Amino acid sequence: MIYVAKGDTTSICLARTHDKQFPFITLLKSWPVPDKIYAQMTTDRAWFNGYRYNYGAAPEEWILEYPVDTHNREWKPMTPPGSVAITATFASLTATTANDSPVLAIIQAVQALSPSDRIELPFTFSKTNHLNHVELYFTESLDTTVNRSFNKRE
Repeated sequence: MIYVAKGDTTSICLARTHDKQFPFITLLKSWPVPDKIYAQMTTDRAWFNGYRYNYGAAPEEWILEYPVDTHNREWKPMTPPGSVAITATFASLTATTANDSPVLAIIQAVQALSPSDRIELPFTFSKTNHLNHVELYFTESLDTTVNRSFNKRE
């Protein structure tokens, strides 16, 4: 969950969910993030993270928080069926990404098995949340004047 504090402190209240049960907590982590890292996020709601995938990473190549991701996020490795993992190899990287994703999440990617195939990235949204936010990062070694288009299906 990502929550923007409205002041210098945040209070956490632990409550019982069943009669005669002790409130408990396993872990609470607080981490500062830059003001504009989630530009679309407002201070009137929290964001619950459903998925954060590093497409193209091997199953053991989790990006586990700091220092690989300077904003302490966790990225799960994922290679969808019908795709192949690739690693970008170029002399320099010009990053034009939102939300300051780690370099590993940018240079590792997946591609279709052939140019006529498509890559499907299935995921579901919570039925209790009516606001959903999706961000996708793409790495491609094309000239900056070349355009790429994408289609989404609902």
